[in-house]
Amino acid sequence: MLNLKSCLFLTGGVLFGALAAPAQRLPPALTTDPRPDKEYPAALEAPGVMSHGARLNAVFYIASGRGPHPTVLLLHGFPGNEKN
Repeated sequence: MLNLKSCLFLTGGVLFGALAAPAQRLPPALTTDPRPDKEYPAALEAPGVMSHGARLNAVFYIASGRGPHPTVLLLHGFPGNEKN
């Protein structure tokens, strides 16, 4: 079992290592928005999807730029909508 002196020494070493590490540069994609694409702009569409005679709410966030783009499909159950 560690005693108080050992714990303080270990904590000091961890803090020194964290502070001594050089600052990392963030990629520009994290700090700036891409230029708008006038030919293929980003969009939001909310069509109704029919399933067994019932209309299901859906929201599509369409990426800008000529596709294809990575896609994420979130299914949360029925009834309700994406804001529940």
